[in-house]
Amino acid sequence: MSIPFYRGGFALPVAQALRVLLSEEVARRALDLMRLTELTFHFTHKTRDSGHSAGGVGGGAGQGEKPCEPVHPSLLAQARSKLRDLGHSDGADEIYPVEIRLIRGLDGWLFDYITDFNLGPDAERYTETDFNFLDDEHYRQGWGPMQRSEAHMLFEQWQSDLIAHCRLDCFTVIVSGN
Repeated sequence: MSIPFYRGGFALPVAQALRVLLSEEVARRALDLMRLTELTFHFTHKTRDSGHSAGGVGGGAGQGEKPCEPVHPSLLAQARSKLRDLGHSDGADEIYPVEIRLIRGLDGWLFDYITDFNLGPDAERYTETDFNFLDDEHYRQGWGPMQRSEAHMLFEQWQSDLIAHCRLDCFTVIVSGN
């Protein structure tokens, strides 16, 4: 089932390819969108020992493209341990480098936020980039709050990178709905 996105536009330029990618993930799980008011997509890096192979959504590595370099399991283990130590039980078994949340509005599904996480040198997870669509507030670690024009340019590049990594099958995607 395709996600019926709101047609009035978004605060940032969401590509058709990203909307299709999210719709495919929902269809793969046969989620009943009529019963849900929110969807959260967690994109986790595949580990080196997870049987990774290039060739996921939309095909594999093309001419001149290199397969992604998955996160080493020891770094993930350190981060999981830190999250457990901090009392995180929900999601403590996975590191979510990207989280996308949609909410259902009266006229279709809206992007609420997209957060890109990173792991620091001590394996602690922190927010690197945050695009808040409904509040039109955007943040990048080291830059601070961004104006819409800055966020627009960064989002286009970020989105292109995410789609490319998904096509290279670099992520495991977990979808949850309420």
